[in-house]
Formats: sequence, C-alpha cells, structure tokens
Amino acid sequence: GKHRGTNNIDVLDCWRKRTAGNLDKVKAILSIAYDWGIIELNEDDPVTVNAAGVEFPNYLGGEVTVDLIIEDAGQQQSLKSDFRDLVWNERSIYNIRPKLIGIGQSKKLPGDKRERLVGCTGLMESGKVRFNPWKFNKGHVAIKELMYFGTTTYADCVDAFTLGVHCLAKRLSIGTSD
Repeated sequence: GKHRGTNNIDVLDCWRKRTAGNLDKVKAILSIAYDWGIIELNEDDPVTVNAAGVEFPNYLGGEVTVDLIIEDAGQQQSLKSDFRDLVWNERSIYNIRPKLIGIGQSKKLPGDKRERLVGCTGLMESGKVRFNPWKFNKGHVAIKELMYFGTTTYADCVDAFTLGVHCLAKRLSIGTSD
C-alpha cells in the first residue's frame, strides 16, 4: 500500500496457499484481512453458518478500503463473483473490493513473468518497493522466488508480487518499465 506522504509500495505480506475451491480462498483472504486489521471479528457472534451449512468466521467490515487484485485467468475469474456473494452479499463487508487484472498478450500487463519481474527491478533498486522487515527475510518463500526466479519450483509469489507492484505503481504514478 501507499505509505503516508510517500510514493512507495510497501509489501506487507505474501502467502502461497493451494486451495481446492473458492470458499477456501475466500476464507484465507479474510483471515489475512483480519490479521492485518482490515476487518474485525464480531465478538458477539464469532461464527456463522451459511446456506450450505458451512461454518464461517463472522467478520465485520472495517474502516480501511482495499482492492483485492485477482489475476484475470481461467480458474480465477469465478473468484470475483464468489467473493462478492460470500463477502458482500452474505456478510455485508464492502471494504474489500475484488478487481480482475489481465496479464499477458493484449491485457493490462503485457509480457511474460520474467519481463514483468524485470519491469519491477527499477522500483526495487530505487527503494520505491519496500518489504516488511518483520515478515520478509532471505528464507521467506516470496524472497526465495524473487531471488532465484527461474530455478524455483513455483513462481506464484512472483506473479502476485509483479501484479501488485504494476497495479500500485500505475495508481501512484510511479514508473515500471513495461
């Protein structure tokens, strides 16, 4: 996010989580939002059961509005509508806004993974992208993927990082090389 009075991008957290379906993804997203104080737990009624009989933490919306950036790719496209159904319609939490962002040819973010990562290096070198020192160290999965890109088994964190940096850089009017 944007730090008060600066045009820096602060990377607060990054998780890699394999989930079977959108319900598990939404639960994970809300758990992260709760950890970061974006939403609150309803202390009077901490657990709800949805129409399908699934228990769900009963969160309440918060004061901070955030955009949830979702890659506009096959299996992810349904996450936006499921998120709105589960979070907006069932829980009336409106301060997390899901946004689909396309990548690749003729999309908002052109190029392949390597090109998008290279496009972020100038911001990292200039100190415009800062990592949370309490969360990230050389052993963190995201740092390993960024440092050893192309040799790691996964590149999920690199995808999330470049998608977030490109979107925030555009919003803050600071440059990435596209």
